[in-house]
Amino acid sequence: MTINPTNGWVSMPEIGVTFRPRLTRTEFLGLPGFANLTIAIKNEPWCSFHLPRFPLSATELLCTICYFRGEALEMLQMAQYPLPASARMDWTELQWETYYGQWLKEEMHVPPGAYPWGGIGASYDPKSDASSIGVRYKRPPWWKFWIPND
Repeated sequence: MTINPTNGWVSMPEIGVTFRPRLTRTEFLGLPGFANLTIAIKNEPWCSFHLPRFPLSATELLCTICYFRGEALEMLQMAQYPLPASARMDWTELQWETYYGQWLKEEMHVPPGAYPWGGIGASYDPKSDASSIGVRYKRPPWWKFWIPND
């Protein structure tokens, strides 16, 4: 997996997909093997999908969810854990947030922050008591054509 901070592309050749700011839901579901993905949440115009797990250097990407609003890709949310699975399992979610931020800088070579295409970072959500890595895309100027009733 690679993350390009210049254009916001998140390439996951391990599962055959590259996310980019203008990737549409229709294009995404048309990729080989993606038509029957598990839907995480469907509350139109919002719809999110679970992606397959895959190993990533000394970690495993356990949970990747991509969120679409209408046809527009809004966000990727990822959680990954060091291998073996027992390593660091007693960490608090705030420790995971710190780990994710360091992982982005040191392993992905992408400092968390805002970019012209959107932003990337690690965050802790007290409501769900979970930490994750998020890649959020800005809405393009033509987004209204894709999102009914917005």
